[in-house]
Amino acid sequence: MPTTPLPVPCTRAQAVAALGEPGLGAALRAGRLRRIWHDLFVPADRARDRRTRARAALLLAGAPAALTGPTAAEIYGWLPPHTLSVHVAVPPRHRARGRPGLILHPAEFTEEDVLRLDDLPVLTSAHVLATLLATHHPNALPCVRTALRDLPPDLRRTLVREIRSVLRRSSERPPGIAIPAQRDRTSAPVPSRPEGASDGRGLPISGERAGPEGTRVGDQSGVRRIEVVEPRYAVRRRRTGAGTG
Repeated sequence: MPTTPLPVPCTRAQAVAALGEPGLGAALRAGRLRRIWHDLFVPADRARDRRTRARAALLLAGAPAALTGPTAAEIYGWLPPHTLSVHVAVPPRHRARGRPGLILHPAEFTEEDVLRLDDLPVLTSAHVLATLLATHHPNALPCVRTALRDLPPDLRRTLVREIRSVLRRSSERPPGIAIPAQRDRTSAPVPSRPEGASDGRGLPISGERAGPEGTRVGDQSGVRRIEVVEPRYAVRRRRTGAGTG
């Protein structure tokens, strides 16, 4: 029996301290422990647990780091759990490197931009939605609509300003994104336009080409804007039961 508690996830040094080298080898051979990334181990029955994998990804990335992209969208309740990959935001000059199943997003953020949700560090909704838009995630616009629907109408303009601010600073920003406009600023969420942002006649706004799934983010010149919100003002999350794990 180990004399030192085995944290979950654990590093190789922690596993050796708890089990010894022979014990670690035996646990791996017997399938009691699984290696999920380089020198990071978890109990076999938690190898596919999203929260456990998120903690492991954050441990591997090193501070400062926070969940973003689809992983954070699952925690907010905007997306159903659908992948074991973990998306983590790190400062642009951070030395961490991505690997299969661990996607790093260079991002400028401060402590104020990080929330604690489900006991995990998660970037604010503006950062997460901006990442989804900037990386052309196929469900970026549905996530924006859901975020808008969950917020009081008077806060939607605030979120839009925050998203636009994040996009201007984002190193992931592709050239020229048009985000479909919200028809009614006080009530209806942003309608989905899979064919791209248009002027009501099916023509791209300002001559911009629509990107995948109708999202092109970046140059906002002449583009009608959606409105988005920040969880620091109001968070109404629907718990999915799975979160990130």
